[in-house]
Amino acid sequence: MKPIWQKTKLKNGSKSILLNEAKKYIPPLILTPMKYVLSLVFCLICFAGYSQTQYELNSIQYNQYKKADKKLNEVYQAILKEYKSDTEFIKNLRKSQRIWITFRNAEVKVKFPDREDGYYGSIHPLCISAYLEELTLDRISTLTHWINGAEEGDGCSGSIDIK
Repeated sequence: MKPIWQKTKLKNGSKSILLNEAKKYIPPLILTPMKYVLSLVFCLICFAGYSQTQYELNSIQYNQYKKADKKLNEVYQAILKEYKSDTEFIKNLRKSQRIWITFRNAEVKVKFPDREDGYYGSIHPLCISAYLEELTLDRISTLTHWINGAEEGDGCSGSIDIK
């Protein structure tokens, strides 16, 4: 018995048939596994370029925290420069910042108490960096009030200059 492509002739006389013609004769059960295999191969090719190790994810998050920490230092230095004539304020700002650093470190210890190695898994460094970044961004938000200033008429602005 001849295969289907040898039996079928197209209108132009060619013995080869198009894929659409072949689909009419190939049972769907043969095409279904092929679809899965092709889909799997496609996914593997697409995601191979985007795969990341836990180490890479930890590094990315740590760099985000360091970026926020750098921004905090810039804001802190800007406040020191802008308020340099107010020595009492500067003294209290420095004291506040030292206390905040102690508070930040204590907050991390509260969220992630010391445990045996591996307790939090390989994601632990990422989580610590993310929490440090969150706390640092909150501190930036707080200190930015001294850079942006208070609105005129704000009776509770304290040491924040009126802008």
